[in-house]
Amino acid sequence: MVILKSSKLVNIIKFTKKIKKKDVNWPVYYASLQLRNRVLWKNQEPFNSYEYYKKIDYESNHFIATCKYSNEVLGTTLLHGNRLRQISVEPCWWGKGIGKILIKEVIKDTVTKENYKYLYVNSLVNSTCFYSKLGFKNVGNIYFSFGQNCQKMRIQIKN
Repeated sequence: MVILKSSKLVNIIKFTKKIKKKDVNWPVYYASLQLRNRVLWKNQEPFNSYEYYKKIDYESNHFIATCKYSNEVLGTTLLHGNRLRQISVEPCWWGKGIGKILIKEVIKDTVTKENYKYLYVNSLVNSTCFYSKLGFKNVGNIYFSFGQNCQKMRIQIKN
């Protein structure tokens, strides 16, 4: 576990790939899992199998925004290869910059440690404006996935 950024209110914590038990703040990790479940799947079973998501969790870098004073999880995302996944922010924190802080830290961390030219995200169509403001561009056509209209987007992070 590494604290990447600390501001007046928010810490950005990173758990690295292939999570080792000794390196994890388990209460924060489990709170981030619960947040993803509430926001993305509305407390229903995820569409794909548990084993699939367990594998994604194990292979991903985890970025978790916590309140500096209470350690409450405010938002989370995974970086799986060069793809942002499962971006979730507590609804009471929507519009307060938590998602922006998370994505900027992922980009900053990725640029310094990986050799990716692009970072990708599969966005819900109603969220593309958010990603566009951060510099993401549409790639391809809108597609239908898990009952939602989606748009693949990318941002160039290296020339």
